[in-house]
Amino acid sequence: MNIIITDYQEITRRGLVSLIQEFWSDVQVVQINTYDELKQMLFHCNDSPIIIIDPGLIDISYDEIIVGIKIRSPHSPIIIYTDLSPSVYAIRMLKIGASAYVEKRSNEADVLLAITTVLSGGKFVNDQIKEKIFKSNAIKDAAFEKELSAKELNIANLLIQGQSIKEISKQLNVKQGTIGTFKFRIFKKLKVKNIIQLAEKIKSTL
Repeated sequence: MNIIITDYQEITRRGLVSLIQEFWSDVQVVQINTYDELKQMLFHCNDSPIIIIDPGLIDISYDEIIVGIKIRSPHSPIIIYTDLSPSVYAIRMLKIGASAYVEKRSNEADVLLAITTVLSGGKFVNDQIKEKIFKSNAIKDAAFEKELSAKELNIANLLIQGQSIKEISKQLNVKQGTIGTFKFRIFKKLKVKNIIQLAEKIKSTL
């Protein structure tokens, strides 16, 4: 079994390596700092390693990251290991190709169970995430997903974090005018007039 961990936080990578090797002594774990390094490695891979990655730490949209990995290594299971809100992101990431979604604050058992599950060809989210997604908020989340595209949802999340159009433009490497158009479209779709209303609208789906 081969695993690639992509996370620029060294303490996160070391913790995962220690945990994984404690349970699978023969596993080969490679630590990668950036998504660009991961892409280069996948070009030269002859197998289909498990990929553990945090899209929240990468300056492109998560859908491009997941699709990009699948293009380069179609059979590699992708485990999302992140602080991003599962209510907003988990379903979407699983739909477009991720095999598991694990919050960084989860216990060690969830990480190990996620790896075991994807090895057998399954998909994994823990019980807490399932409750958030599939019970009282399931209908709201489904409706919300239909209203915003993956890129619009990503930009909406950045807006409610307080980032300006200029900052988002720089982070996503997109023209400011394009970000402004996305912002207008998001406001129109969700029928809001300002960032405060946008934040309330998104939080109502959590």
